[in-house]
Parts: sequence; C-alpha cells; structure tokens
Amino acid sequence: AGAARANVPANANAAARGGGRGPEPTLAIPDGADRSTLAALGFLTLGNQFDGNMNDIINDQIDVTTKGFLGMTVSCARCHDHKFDPIPTKDYYSLYGIFNSSVQPTAVQNQPLLSPAPNTPEHADYLTQLAQLNQRLTELNQEQAALRQAGARGGPAGAAVPAQPGVVRPGAQPGTQPGAAPAANAPVRPAAQTAQAARPAAAANLSANPVNPSMGAGAQDMNAMGGGMADNSMAGSTPATTSTPGAAPGRGPAPAMNDAQRRQQLQRDLTQLQSAFTDLEFTHAGAYPRANVFLDKPNPANAPVLLRGEAQNRGEVVPRRFLEILAGPNRPSYTLGSGRLELARDIASPTNPLTARVLVNRVWQHHFGVGFVPTPDDLGNMSAPPSHPELLDYLAVRFVEQGWSIKQLHRTILLTSVYQESGLNNPKYADVDPDNTLHWRYNLRRLDFEAVHDSILAIAGTLDLKMGGRSAPISSSEFASRRAVYTFIDRANPAEILTQFDVPNPSVVSGKRYETIVPQQALFLMNSPLVIETSRKLTHSAEFLALKTDQERVRELYLSVFQRPPTDEEARLSIKFVRDTSGGTSLDGPRLNADQQKTVARAGRAAQQQAAAAGRAGRGVAAGRGNFQAEPGIEAFTSRDPLDAWTKLAHALFQTNEAVFYN
Repeated sequence: AGAARANVPANANAAARGGGRGPEPTLAIPDGADRSTLAALGFLTLGNQFDGNMNDIINDQIDVTTKGFLGMTVSCARCHDHKFDPIPTKDYYSLYGIFNSSVQPTAVQNQPLLSPAPNTPEHADYLTQLAQLNQRLTELNQEQAALRQAGARGGPAGAAVPAQPGVVRPGAQPGTQPGAAPAANAPVRPAAQTAQAARPAAAANLSANPVNPSMGAGAQDMNAMGGGMADNSMAGSTPATTSTPGAAPGRGPAPAMNDAQRRQQLQRDLTQLQSAFTDLEFTHAGAYPRANVFLDKPNPANAPVLLRGEAQNRGEVVPRRFLEILAGPNRPSYTLGSGRLELARDIASPTNPLTARVLVNRVWQHHFGVGFVPTPDDLGNMSAPPSHPELLDYLAVRFVEQGWSIKQLHRTILLTSVYQESGLNNPKYADVDPDNTLHWRYNLRRLDFEAVHDSILAIAGTLDLKMGGRSAPISSSEFASRRAVYTFIDRANPAEILTQFDVPNPSVVSGKRYETIVPQQALFLMNSPLVIETSRKLTHSAEFLALKTDQERVRELYLSVFQRPPTDEEARLSIKFVRDTSGGTSLDGPRLNADQQKTVARAGRAAQQQAAAAGRAGRGVAAGRGNFQAEPGIEAFTSRDPLDAWTKLAHALFQTNEAVFYN
C-alpha cells in the first residue's frame, strides 16, 4: 500500500521484494537511512511454512516469485523438465540455490526495526515488559550454564545448583538488542525513564548491526535467545512467569530434581519465554515496528539437482543464475551473496520481455475483471493467447518508458473510452461477441469484499484513512473503522467472512479471484452489526439530521449509497416505506414496552460478552495461538437497540446489487 501510494516504480518494488533494495548498487542500509524497503521482503517470508520443510518452503518462494513477476510456472520443473514450457529442471535448481542461500530470523525479536518507536506511554510499558522478559531470560541462561558447569565437573546427578539471582530492570542498556540479556546488576527505573534510555539502545543497535540482505552481513546467531532454546515452538505456549522452574505457585519450593529433570524443565521454561516474547511483539501497542527480512547466509552455495525431486537423490550441481529462456545459454552466474539481488535485477530489467507484460495484464484484469491473458499467473504455452496482443505490447512499452509507474498505467487505462463504457446490453453486439472479449460494454461484476467493507464505512463517514500501523483482527473495533487492507489474516484459519466473499487461500499463489454468488454474502449484509450500525451512523450524522423534508433525506441516501439521485418512483416508494414503518419518520426509533426493553437489554449484554471473548481470542490468534471465528467488528458494536425507519431504509439500500456491483 505504501509503495503504491508513493508511486514507487514497479521495477524498484520488484527488486526490493527479491533483494531487499532497489535496483541501485547500494547494498547496505546505513543508520538513519530509509529502511522501509525492508518491508517488501515479507513477499518472500510471509508464506506457508510447511511445518519447517525447507524444500517445500523454497518451492513456494520460487513459485510465488516466478508466477508473480514472470507469469511462468517454474515450480512445475521441480521433479522433471517442464512438460509444456522451455524450463529445464536445472533452471529450477539454479533458483533453488539462490533461496537456499538465504535465511530469515527465527525469533521475532531478532527482526530488524523498520523505524524508531515513538515516545509514547505505550512504548514505555512495552519496554518495561521487555526488560522483565530479558531478566527472566538471564536467570534461565545462568541456571542452564550452571547445569553445564556441574556436568563438566562430574558432580552427582542430584547436586544442588547455586542460585543465580537477577535484578529486574524495565529497559535495555545502550548497545543491546531487544531480547539480549541485560546486566545482572542493572538498577530498576521508572517506565518514563526507560523509554528515554532505550532510544540510544535502538540507535546503537541500528548502527552496530546494519541489515544487509544482499551481502549477508546481518546473518548473526539466530539462537541468541539462549543455548538450546527451541525456535519454532511458540504456538500454543503459555506466557512465561518468574517462578522457580518446577515450583508450584503458592506451594513453596518444589521437590529437588536431578540434572535431567532440571534440563527438561529449563527447556519448557525457555519455550514458554519465547512464546511470551512473541506475544509481546505481536500484540503490544507499543512494540517496535519490525521487518520480516530475508538475510543471506554467510557462505552461499550452489544446489544440486534433486533427481525426481527426491532429497536423497542428488545429481549435478548447477550454478545460481537466471532462466535460460530469458537470458540465453551463456548467462553469467550470480556471485553477489545469495544472488537474490541479481535475480531481482534480471526480473526488473527493461530487456526482460515478460515482467512489464505480466504487470500490465494484472492491472488490466483489475479494472475489467479479466486480463488480456485470462490466466495471470501463467503466460506460457498452456495459456490462451492474448485477446489484444498489440494493445498489450503497446501498454507494456509505454509502461517501461514512463518509468514503470503504476499510477501512470492506471491513468492511461482509466482515460480510455473502453473503460468508460456503460454496462448496458446491446443485443446486436451480444450476438457477435457474447463473452464481451472485445469490451463493447463494461463487465458487470461484484466488488471485492475489501471494497464493500471500505465503501460502506466511507459512505457513512466513519472510514479511518490513517496509513500504516498494526493489522486489525476481524473482531476488533479497528476493523469497524480502518481500511480492509489492514485486516489481520490468519493463514492457517482464515475468517469465514473472507472465504464467503471469495478471498483466496492466503497459503497458495492466487493471481485471480473467482467470484461466486452464495446466500452467505446476502446474509452478511442483512444481519451483520457492522453493516446495521454503520447504516445507523449514516442516518444519525449531523448532515443527515439537518435535512428538513423526507424528500431531501431520501435524495441524500441515494446520493450517498448509489452516487445518483432517486427516480420519482424510487423516492415515492422510499417515503412510503418510512411512513409505514413503526416509528414513522422519527429518528428516535420505535417505543418499546417493558418486555421489549428487557429483551433488548439481554441482547446487549450477550453482545458485550461476545465482544470480550472475541477480543481475548483475537489477541491470541494474532500471537499465533489457536484459531477463532468471530463476528466482524463485534467489539465496536454491542448495542442492540431497535432501528428507526430511516436506518432501515439505509440498511436496505446497502443490500442492493447496485451498492455492491461495479456499474
């Protein structure tokens, strides 16, 4: 979203997603420089993790990179030469060597900062909790070291381990990273002082450890959390406490344990502590903004061909380089770190015949529902030929000449007469071109769920246009006001409302949404508190309340929802509906008897309980624990007061096809 808003050239964006920087030769990101390009590396690191199977993870990275930018199904050459396109297995393992020479930090607190944290009370509280976790980590590491020392001396199995007391301090000393062990004798300081003291620490960290995704200078020890800690065992854990390992709360010291039992307990405590670090980073409002980076390994290496895709059946070692069909048989090997930056440059090169065409095809599909080539992820031999090859070539050349500007490409398309066609039918043209391949009319199609969500909020004047920040769980009050692009997506358990509106599986490459029309979509618009209460906000806004006549109010609703005035018949029916509804034209709502008031109160209390449960579960899901399905925006809408007639009318208009379809 930030790259689109800033009109970052598409070739620079592609290079940042692959190599971590733009196409310029600068490799390191110095302290104080713009580090926002690091966020683009989430393109490679936020995919399916396949239970830690590196071969599958790398295959997914190859798949998303080549389909996304080149429109080629290179992953089909994993076990054998591609059956339809000129992609040999050697080319697949050339790319495999590039991604296999890269690594991502395994603990969230080892990820680099995108920007300095603001000086806020929330951040001060975050630093306090972080320091307490660091102190606990120091204690566990000291006990683990004492166990190793006792074992090295050959002490008895049940020998007592000397106590290693630590002092909790809410903050990190300058020069230490979040997650690093603090000094044992550091003083306790108030939270307000902590925030101030932590700022030199962040600056020192960025200066001492510049992230260098292309050269691997940032590939430090990924187990800095402590010896022997399990990196991938955060999910489902309970936040760590500061109790003595093996001690039951409130029951005094636990029975003496031998060394083996102590080691097991320490491992459990370290796992729980990693879960607590993860919870803090993902759920605390004052946590540092971090980048999901991809770093080069210290010693990048070429990969062997895995015959028939079998990991134990190794064949010829192939150099890391670009695809032969695009770069020729004598293409050079990659020597700059893992080769990701060189790969990104080759993908974003103006001499590459595919990248510009693939991006133009995707933008055309965005505006018309179908691209020149109907399969945006596959422009190979098995795809249909372009419907307008000359136009595709013209737009691709113009796109490159205009500096790979996505905004200029949008402007070029939107100013054409073909985009401005109406959606009305013409029987004469329909007989010749029933599928509208020649675009003699505009394709009538439903808005994506994100556009429906944002449109409803924007019409009611409640859409928060703030840029950036943390993602919002479906159940949260933020989802009821923020743009849908900031919605938290649980890849393992997507929200049902997303799947009902055809949002594709986030764990697989999906270049196109396939639309369905199912009852759940209409039921959401009919029953969701998000839609109902937003309708109430529209009709109870100051602008609407200032209107004096029923005709003015009907006209305002039609202009807001449909961007057109009502016809005379629509105005007559709307006014009749309002006047015939209980409560009439009043905005106060119908009067309730005692029993009805009790029913409304019970419904409100139940909604509040659901909102509280959804909030707790949503924070757990954001931290990677469990799954939960909740009503969208339930935390923001717990009122169950009856609706007045004007709100019912606005709600009915939101449910029409005209409100949720392009026309």
